[in-house]
Amino acid sequence: MRVLAPLLLALAACPGPQPYPCVVGDLTQPPELQLVYRDANGAMMPLANGAMVPLTRAPQGGHIMLVSVRVKNAQLCDATLQAALKDPCTGRVAGLEGRPITWTIAADGFAEPQSPMELSDYANLAVCPAANNTREIDGAPWKLEVKLYQSGGASIDQTIDVTPSCDVSSDPESCRCECRFDCTSTVDAGVPSC
Repeated sequence: MRVLAPLLLALAACPGPQPYPCVVGDLTQPPELQLVYRDANGAMMPLANGAMVPLTRAPQGGHIMLVSVRVKNAQLCDATLQAALKDPCTGRVAGLEGRPITWTIAADGFAEPQSPMELSDYANLAVCPAANNTREIDGAPWKLEVKLYQSGGASIDQTIDVTPSCDVSSDPESCRCECRFDCTSTVDAGVPSC
């Protein structure tokens, strides 16, 4: 035990990431949710209504949208992020994914993804290719629904319009083909409307 005590004290003194608190902000105030996405350079960027969102080559193939949140006045222990990309005309879901997020507390008091360069702290919306697509993904307007399920079951949600884009992909032509509803077609169908 005498050998272990100094080792345990030394480990306790080591700097490193501190665990985030379960409650971030003030639960007597309305929850605040800010949407973010991962850009082509791996940086976390704010996601506004009507924004273009890059489609990223997924490690397993295909192209994904990477979206997450910054949040305040919420309970985050055991919280789960869920995102869905929906056809604004029919409500059909083109991509859906949920996962727990590892948080860090930013200087402004918001909890945000701890590792913004990593795929693991974003909902990875696998949208291309999709065999059942009847609508273009690249360059077309879609609805993005994001929900943060807090511990205890309450959720915070936000829905915005986004336009997925292959323009910043490492292989834009492959991305555009994978994201067409008919990859064998060479005819540009244009941006669909409802």
